Amino acid sequence: MSLVFLYHSKAVFSAICWPRLWWPLAQHTFSERLLSFTSSIFCQLVKVTNATDHVRMGNDALQTAKSLQKKSRKCMMISIILLLVIAIIIVLAVLKPWNK
Repeated sequence: MSLVFLYHSKAVFSAICWPRLWWPLAQHTFSERLLSFTSSIFCQLVKVTNATDHVRMGNDALQTAKSLQKKSRKCMMISIILLLVIAIIIVLAVLKPWNK
C-alpha cells in the first residue's frame, strides 16, 4: 500500500510541480523569442529610417544639381553670346567693309 501511495504521491507531486519547473524555462524562451522579434522589428525600422534619410538626401542633391545645371546653362549661353559678339567685332574690325 505504501508503494502505491508513494507512486501516487510522486505523480501528484510531479503534476503539481511540473508547471512550476517548466514555467521559468518557457518564460525564458518566450522572452528570448520576444527579444529576437522586437530586435528584428527595430532593425527593420532602422533600415527604413536610414532608407528614408537616404532618399531625402538624394532628393535634396537632385534639386541642388538641377538648380546648378540651370545656372551653368545660363552662364554658358551668356558666354557663347559674348564670344560671338567679340568675334563679330574682331571680324568687322579686320575686314572693314564700310571702307570700300
